[in-house]
Amino acid sequence: MSARVTVAVNVRGEHAGERIRRVWVITGTGCGSLGCARLRVRRALGAGREATVWLAARRSGVYEGRGSFFVALRCLGRVDRHGSRVPYTLSLWVTRSVFVGSIRYATAIGARYLNRSRTDMTRCPLGPSHDAGVYTGTLRSALPAPPPSSGTTTTTVTLTSPTGTSPATTTTAPPATNTTPGPAPTTPNADAPPGA
Repeated sequence: MSARVTVAVNVRGEHAGERIRRVWVITGTGCGSLGCARLRVRRALGAGREATVWLAARRSGVYEGRGSFFVALRCLGRVDRHGSRVPYTLSLWVTRSVFVGSIRYATAIGARYLNRSRTDMTRCPLGPSHDAGVYTGTLRSALPAPPPSSGTTTTTVTLTSPTGTSPATTTTAPPATNTTPGPAPTTPNADAPPGA
């Protein structure tokens, strides 16, 4: 994923306008011919950290969910690895897609990360702290072959971002005979350390 930090208030190592690259891995559940009911998004946060969030389908090709992660804070000469909790909202939408057989695959997506405030679990006052960012990702790997006309199959497609160091996104869809309703499978917070 290629991202731009849009807001950064009192977030160490981050500033508005900064451009970052992150790896997202996406797995769909409750998938049918037109999409998945939910997405599991595992996001790289930088500095070797990861966070996982579930997104629910809001309408065709649009997903949203809430999650949180912790960042370290230094207080009185001591580093608390869980010094601040960062709650956020992640929205994701399909901007381009194609059909392979009866299954629709996203070939480009957009996303928005929003953190409105952060808690301080140390004795040192943190003060107002929040951040936000926008993301884009494009399918770079080959699409899967059309599924056979009969039988049961599971198709996996690997997606990579247009920039960055080997970013990849994976979406798994069930067989074409599954008729569970839902929006399109998506390609995709990752966050700038230690936020958007």
